[in-house]
Amino acid sequence: MNKYAWLVLLVGLLIALASCANPTAEPTKAPAQPTVAKVEPTKAAVEPTKAPAAATAAPTKAAEPTKASAAATAVPTKAAAPASPAQPKPGWPKQLSIGTAPIGGVYYIIGGAWAKVLTDKLGVSAAVEVTGGPQPNIKLVNTGEQAFGIATNGPVYEGWYGKEWANGTKYQNIRSIYPMYASMFHVIVTEKSGIKDVYGLQNQAVGGGAKGGAPDEYGRIIMKALNITPKQIVNMGFNELNSSMDDGMTVGYWTWAGVPQPSLVEMENTRKVTIFGLADKDIKKVQEQYPYLIPIDIPAGTYKSVSGPLRTIGGWNIMIGNKDLPADFVYEVVKATFDNIDALVAAHPSAKDMPMDRILQSPIPLHPGAIKYFKEKGLTIPDTLIPPEYKP
Repeated sequence: MNKYAWLVLLVGLLIALASCANPTAEPTKAPAQPTVAKVEPTKAAVEPTKAPAAATAAPTKAAEPTKASAAATAVPTKAAAPASPAQPKPGWPKQLSIGTAPIGGVYYIIGGAWAKVLTDKLGVSAAVEVTGGPQPNIKLVNTGEQAFGIATNGPVYEGWYGKEWANGTKYQNIRSIYPMYASMFHVIVTEKSGIKDVYGLQNQAVGGGAKGGAPDEYGRIIMKALNITPKQIVNMGFNELNSSMDDGMTVGYWTWAGVPQPSLVEMENTRKVTIFGLADKDIKKVQEQYPYLIPIDIPAGTYKSVSGPLRTIGGWNIMIGNKDLPADFVYEVVKATFDNIDALVAAHPSAKDMPMDRILQSPIPLHPGAIKYFKEKGLTIPDTLIPPEYKP
């Protein structure tokens, strides 16, 4: 091979080596790119890891009320707690529930306002429970599933002694905490009927409100206790009963309610009517069979067709609590309630009707903490309202 052939071969070899060198460099860099890309997903994956952790924490907090069933709205209340310097004392419940009734009723409205008072003033996480009303509240407070509950004095009396709805079961782990507003029996009739008192309803068609409602129930037991037999008890709404008076279908109707009742006000503003309650002698007759009902006066000025206070019978609502609640805690609960009554009135005007001495008509014993408070206010608590666990 001559020298020229060797030179051509050498040049070819150099070119081949150069072409091989460049591709090798590129792939070397290329693997580095995926390596960096792998780091980025790793960083991104850290962020989702934090997010699930937060999501896990939230359900854990929300689950706390489930454990306490009746303490159910503790989470919102806890959120509000830092705004208040108040803190529960050792031995006090940190969370509690208040049994009320369906949303929109007076029980629910006042219960919500009261829960806020307890949370703000005592540092206890308090919340309302929506229930079926007095009877479920009595049962739940009796077992301790609810710390407090609102009820009417009639069902409370029946539950304590195992009568009527209680069907022999006595609910005696409940105690009276403080008295609430009253509902009152009164009757409206047309002036032309000439009826002046409840006995004038004998053999007359009279309205009793909606079937199964409180006016219907209490009106019937009052008629029975006084041996009065109307010709017919008409069950319909009060606006319809106003029309029935105009049409002569009824001579009037009775009610059981807080005052003034709008339908009565409407009638006396446009028609000539007579409004009356019960005489003391008749109240006593009714109380012989239904001792939880109480004498009460409808204040003068409530109805323009009544010249002064109107004597009648009624029932009142009461806050009950479980007997095992600490006495010093219940004392502070009652004190906070009456120290902040304006907060309850702002929620519903019926809270104006909460005189302390009404507690003396309680159908069941008082809680020891409540006894201490009311004694400090000058009330003499009768022996019948002193529970066995009370220690002076």
